[in-house]
Amino acid sequence: VQEPGANDNASGCATQVELARAMVAGIRAGRLPAPARTITVLWGDEIRASRQWMTDHPAEAKQVRYMFSLDMTGEDITKTGGTFLIEKAPDPSAVWDRPSDPHTEWGRGDVKAETLKGTLLNDLLLAICERRAAKTRWVVRTNPYEGGSDHSVFLAAGVPSVLAWHFVDRFYHASLDRPDKTSPAEMKHVGVSMAAAALFLASAGDRDSSDTLTLLERAAANRLALERRQGAARVAAATDKPAAEAREAAVTAAWVKWYAEAM
Repeated sequence: VQEPGANDNASGCATQVELARAMVAGIRAGRLPAPARTITVLWGDEIRASRQWMTDHPAEAKQVRYMFSLDMTGEDITKTGGTFLIEKAPDPSAVWDRPSDPHTEWGRGDVKAETLKGTLLNDLLLAICERRAAKTRWVVRTNPYEGGSDHSVFLAAGVPSVLAWHFVDRFYHASLDRPDKTSPAEMKHVGVSMAAAALFLASAGDRDSSDTLTLLERAAANRLALERRQGAARVAAATDKPAAEAREAAVTAAWVKWYAEAM
């Protein structure tokens, strides 16, 4: 709320207002079923407000299962240069730099392998966003965890959390971050996808759990195949092949552990 630019972060605040309004209106009109679990929507000073909410609401904070942070969600990417990104909850790509998972200009975070804990959230949200993208011309990408917004607060409390954002933005933290740099269509893509993910998680039953497990199994197989390919290429290019082989074995083992925990 305290950052005064149109994209950073009036777009995130406005996207949350509209997705909350639309969900409530849809439930009241009978177009959407009421969620079986609570969906809480927060606005406030970045990072500080999340910490304050968790302090003021300890009982509710202990029950939080997933968290989405919406920051810079409405960019006109033809003007800003930033594309929509899902910053994943920490997975092995946040520990080991991989060609398939480049960091943004924001820079990598300091994530240790021993702190990783698998979650369904990354692949589930990506699948929902890709479903929206398949029907539109929306561009959806991911980046490894880097930190710097409210998702970091909830992650520190053990809650699987992701960031929905756009980066890099050539007008970031500048006086030219104005409404003409925003895209209503982009905001709608993000709002629809985040609302769908929240409603799914808040109402999922046994069938949904089974479908999510199938999604995770497919994602795990694809990731391990990818790591075998890019790992073999990195070993072949290495001057110290035993060290490279040991590193790639550690990467593969970390992904197996991460997806086992996610499942």
